[in-house]
Amino acid sequence: MKRYRICLFLICFIFFLSACSPNGLSAEERAQMEQFNEWQAQAEEIAPLLKAPLYDTYDIEISVLQPSGSINVYVEVLSVNVDRCNYGTIIGILGDRFLELADEYGDYSFGDITFFYYYTNSHGRKRDSDAPSIVYTLKSDGSSTFLEPDADVPELFDKAPMDIYYWLTDNSQELPSDNSATRSIPNPTLEQKLFIPSNSFEPVDKIIFSTTASENGLEDTPFYVHGTIEEFFEVGSYNTFRFSTDYGDLYISEVLIPFPELEVGDHVTVFFLYGGWSKVMGGPSGPYVYHE
Repeated sequence: MKRYRICLFLICFIFFLSACSPNGLSAEERAQMEQFNEWQAQAEEIAPLLKAPLYDTYDIEISVLQPSGSINVYVEVLSVNVDRCNYGTIIGILGDRFLELADEYGDYSFGDITFFYYYTNSHGRKRDSDAPSIVYTLKSDGSSTFLEPDADVPELFDKAPMDIYYWLTDNSQELPSDNSATRSIPNPTLEQKLFIPSNSFEPVDKIIFSTTASENGLEDTPFYVHGTIEEFFEVGSYNTFRFSTDYGDLYISEVLIPFPELEVGDHVTVFFLYGGWSKVMGGPSGPYVYHE
């Protein structure tokens, strides 16, 4: 069962003064306590929002700390539970979510999220005096560092979470410089494997936003595209959402694979199977496969 904890630094002298003063806390001490309680509430609010996108798939440990008012996250991953490839998947999911939360909760102070990967011994414990073998730190401003001492390229700076995902899953010596790379779904379900056996998705071709499938010849092509969910509605018996992208509106329906928890206003990357131009909705459409 996944371990999950929230570690909070306590201001010890406040509690000491509280215990020793029969008349309670001074105004200054009360203000410090209120500030600490506010930080604690913020950490308790953010922690489950980070955990949720993992869908309890990976056995990892997440710690949310606020030692001085800035939200910092530490993710520990052991090789006995997760391999190097899935470590990259965790970075891709949680790293992107951390940046989203920093944007959504603009009134909170976000610091950074750091991912530690440990190789374990035969007993499943950390090796080499608990020194992590891979470390990736992502700051809320988007800057980052990546350190894998045994790799050919030991340090990579300012790489987005998905860049590190490609590095770790493909073990490539070159990272994609743009979003033109073919992508796959991490840990696809049986339904996703049956629906898209190749597990290969191309960046969306903008031609589908102005032509029919018979004109562009791209019907049944698996695509992915980033955008915003604008509204939900039903078309026939299918739940559908209108997805706003840089190229125009796209209509995604729940056909074989059900929608997970999605809401209007979510900024996500949707993976779908292009089905052609919908005359009913007046735009390109296709069934939902996955999102991140």
